[in-house]
Parts: sequence; structure tokens; C-alpha cells
Amino acid sequence: FCSVGAIWGKKYTYFSADRIITEIEYLIENHGAKGIYFREDNFTLNLKRTKDFCEKLIGKGIKIEWACETRVDNLTEEMVELMGKAGCRAFYLVVESGMQKVLDIVNKKINLDQVRNVIKWSEKYNVRSYCSLITGVPGETFKDYMLTKRLMDKLNPYSYSFNVFVGIP
Repeated sequence: FCSVGAIWGKKYTYFSADRIITEIEYLIENHGAKGIYFREDNFTLNLKRTKDFCEKLIGKGIKIEWACETRVDNLTEEMVELMGKAGCRAFYLVVESGMQKVLDIVNKKINLDQVRNVIKWSEKYNVRSYCSLITGVPGETFKDYMLTKRLMDKLNPYSYSFNVFVGIP
């Protein structure tokens, strides 16, 4: 289970859209970058920044493919469409489970309709969705695990994988 808050604290810091654009331009011009992976826990937490970033990439005609980590509760169909137009080609979605009871146990504050929608929109706007799941949460049964696997097979994200739950105080 995600340890970011326990290790790094709850403060969220980020670069502005302009700063990111400047760094991407530098990487393209000086290193021939063809793609960027944003290793930020929730790239879309600040939707204003995400929208500004996408619009500036499009407006400047910067053609680069990129991927980011995000949550399903931060995305709307309009945002997924804009991100796809701006070159986003993949989402790393921290879904955790396909069972609402498990999502509630880990206090994920998302629901399965949000998961379904984001995977559907991702496919519609040519953005691959990768779902990260956990298994072994106290209270989860083998049946819950199998139902989660069955849901992923039905939703058919680009890829998904399970990690074993490790509780971190």
C-alpha cells in the first residue's frame, strides 16, 4: 500500500506548467527527447496546472509523447481528451481493487464507476491505462481477489498488475 505520505509527509509541491514546458523544450533541443514519464504521485491533482500544461503544449506545437501517474477521481472525460490531444499516451492508475469493500477498507475514496469511466475514456482518446492493484488487504478474501481480476479482464485496460499489501504505520 502506498507509503508516500508516511515517508514524505502530506505536503504537495510541484513545478508550474511553464517550468515543465521549459524543461521539456530543453530536453528535446539538447538531448533529442521523444517521451517523458512524469514520476509524480498524482500529476492531475492540480487540474488547473494540468489543463494549463496541456494547452501550452498544444499551443506551442510541442510534439512529445508523455505518461503520468494519476487517480481516477481527478479525471473527467474532457480532461482525458485534452491530455490525449497534448500527447499523453499512458496513465498509471492506482486503482488498488475491483471490490468496493476493499477500496473502503483502504480508504481510497474512489468508486468502481470512476475506474470504469477512466478506462473507457482512455481507450476512446488513445491513452493507455495501466492499473496498479493490491492483494492481501486485511478483510479481502480470495473471492474478492478473483472478482477484481475478473473486472480487470472485463474492463480490459492496456495492462494491470497486483502487488502484495504491506501495511506501513
